Amino acid sequence: MHAVVRLIDARGKAHRLTLGDLSDGGIFVETPDGLSLAVGEQVAVQVQGLPVEAPVQPMRVVRISPKGIGLQFIDP
Repeated sequence: MHAVVRLIDARGKAHRLTLGDLSDGGIFVETPDGLSLAVGEQVAVQVQGLPVEAPVQPMRVVRISPKGIGLQFIDP
């Protein structure tokens, strides 16, 4: 699955990223060099390119790797 997501960080800056994996508990997104997020940081994510506007989902950074970040779903 290689969908595009919009991630809004805690500072309100929006980033367009590629969705690498999706599970019941969260997602993994591929991140470019220079994207600085911290484990525990809360962000908002919205899938792009769907026929209808997707909801904005609150998420928490739970893992950071050289290839990207793992995000956990948070109940709104």
